[in-house]
Amino acid sequence: MCPTFLAVAPPIPDQTWHLTSNIRTYDVPVDKGLRNFDAAIFDMDGLLLESESLWQQAEADAADRLGVPLGDADFPDTTGVRMGDVVTMWFDRYPWPGPTPSQVADEVVDHVTELIAGSAPLPGVVAALDLCAGHGLRLALCSSSADRLIEAVLTTLNLTTVFELTHSAENDEHGKPHPQPYISTAAKLGVDPQRCLAFEDSVAGCRSAKGAGMTVIAVPEVETIGLPGFTVADRVLTSLTSLDGTMLRDLDRQATSG
Repeated sequence: MCPTFLAVAPPIPDQTWHLTSNIRTYDVPVDKGLRNFDAAIFDMDGLLLESESLWQQAEADAADRLGVPLGDADFPDTTGVRMGDVVTMWFDRYPWPGPTPSQVADEVVDHVTELIAGSAPLPGVVAALDLCAGHGLRLALCSSSADRLIEAVLTTLNLTTVFELTHSAENDEHGKPHPQPYISTAAKLGVDPQRCLAFEDSVAGCRSAKGAGMTVIAVPEVETIGLPGFTVADRVLTSLTSLDGTMLRDLDRQATSG
C-alpha cells in the first residue's frame, strides 16, 4: 500500500466515551470509538523527542575513540536499531582491541542518557497521546533503547505515567527491523497485533511493526522522509501535529474494509 503524505496541520481534539487515562478523563459520545484498534504503540527516539542527533554524537565519539571510520551516510541505515547490534556491526567490519562491543554499547547509551537532560517532547507528541487515549486506545511504548534510557527519557519528558507499559527490544532475541519487539509489546498488552496502531520514525521500526501485522503511521525526520522504506507505512506524516481524529477513523474504516 502506498503511504499518504500529509502536510502539518493543527490536531483536532476528538474525544470518545468516558475513559480515565493517565492523561485526561473523557466523557463524550460513543460513536467516535474505533472498532478495529485497541492500542497505540509508540516508538521513542526521534518520535517523542529529537534524540537522533544525540545518538549520532554519542556514536561518533565512540567510533572516533575506537578508530572506526563512520561517516554521515552510515547513520540512517542503523536508525531504530539496537545499540548492541549497531556496535557489533562496527566490530565485524573494523575489529578493535580492548573493550567488547557490549561494553562500547553501554558507554554509548550512558552518553546519550546524559545528553537527553533538558529535552522536551517534539511538537504534537502530547496531543497525539491525548488523542489516542481519547479514542479508547491503550498506550504502550516499544523502543530499541535500553530500559534505563527509556526511564530517563520519560522522566525528562514528564511522561512517566502516560504509558500502560514500556518494552525494550534489548529484552528480545531479535531487534527491529525484526517484528519481535512489536509482537512482544502486543503480547504484554494482551492485544492482537493486528488491532494495534504503531507510530514510528525509522524505516527499521516501520518494518518491525508492519511485520508484526500492525497498522503503521510513520513520522520520519525531514532528512529521511523520502526513503523508499517508508512505503510500508499506512500513513506518512511530516509531524505528529498532523494526527487528528479524522485520520484515526479513516484508518479504522480501512481496517474494516481490508
